[in-house]
Amino acid sequence: MADWPTLEPRCVSAGEAAAYCGLTPGGFRHWVAIGRLPPALPGTRRWDRKAIDYALDQISGLPTIGTPETGEDDLDQWLRKHPEWEAPAKETSLRGPPWRRVPK
Repeated sequence: MADWPTLEPRCVSAGEAAAYCGLTPGGFRHWVAIGRLPPALPGTRRWDRKAIDYALDQISGLPTIGTPETGEDDLDQWLRKHPEWEAPAKETSLRGPPWRRVPK
């Protein structure tokens, strides 16, 4: 039988997301509560691994790669096409950066 590659699931539970971030479950819940990490996907108890990566990239100050013409990255383009998924702008919190960018 052929060896099939093991795929990592994109949607993970809170415990799996905490381990992925190197946090305890309580630490993960705290980071979500203060806005450092994204909340669970709407209507689920699952977190999107890519959204977690994006939030951690923003915290780390890693640059976002955009298209030269527009300066938009893939997330910007997707959000432009799906405005219903854009989070409402929130006031800046001193407890941590928001998990999502405010529209330009």
